[in-house]
Amino acid sequence: MSHYFSKKQDTEFIIKKIEVNVAGLTFELLSSSGVFSKDELDKGSKILIENSIIEDGWEVLDLGCGYGVVGISIKKMYPTTNVLMSDINQRAVSLSKKNIRLHQLKDIKAKDSDNFEKIDEKFDTILLNPPQTAGKDICFKMIEDSFDHIKSDGLLQLVARHNKGGKTLSKKMMGVFGNAKDIVIKSGYRVSFSLVQIGTFSTAIRYGFSSKPYFFACCLKNSKSGFSRKNCPVKKLPRCFPSIIIGVALSIIPCGH
Repeated sequence: MSHYFSKKQDTEFIIKKIEVNVAGLTFELLSSSGVFSKDELDKGSKILIENSIIEDGWEVLDLGCGYGVVGISIKKMYPTTNVLMSDINQRAVSLSKKNIRLHQLKDIKAKDSDNFEKIDEKFDTILLNPPQTAGKDICFKMIEDSFDHIKSDGLLQLVARHNKGGKTLSKKMMGVFGNAKDIVIKSGYRVSFSLVQIGTFSTAIRYGFSSKPYFFACCLKNSKSGFSRKNCPVKKLPRCFPSIIIGVALSIIPCGH
């Protein structure tokens, strides 16, 4: 019996349209049996889309893309991003390609790949809604293999059910990347991110990491345009300065496995 995380599906391939409402956008996507959340946008993906840290111009990987809802949503929200969507499920990738054509999007592609088997590029961020029903080992491998496919100062961003292994996956991110931070915990899900390393003075200032493993300084918060100093409430600046100063001092120290 095939699952949505299987390479090939044994159910009939009957395409249907579903309506997606996310981040103030409403649009249709093609779906079918044999893919994850075939009837509607799942809650985890919605929370990931609406809370992920993205900047225009970034190279983005939607790992385990299904029919492409995360990658296509991000492309619509941030038009100058370059998006790659990948999945082991060949039917899901076929649907993702159809959905790209449906919306006439450019600088976005989909390919079938078992994890990173056919992916050589590095990305500014990898977005991951891991197949938790496939088991911990598969999810762990996706986290581990992501490390080598993220640029210096890039992010892995992962959504998971809070009481279905979300804490365990966050701890795994900490073990692999040396840091992990929750962006949001909402409706039974948590979105966590890990930073590959701090490579420059400006990145140390921007992210305000204070030690190794690097931790987030209090003055930086999430916004649609990503993390930036302009989002820092002035009244909190004095509490942040020690973290920023130490972060700068440690910015030349690489953060590895």
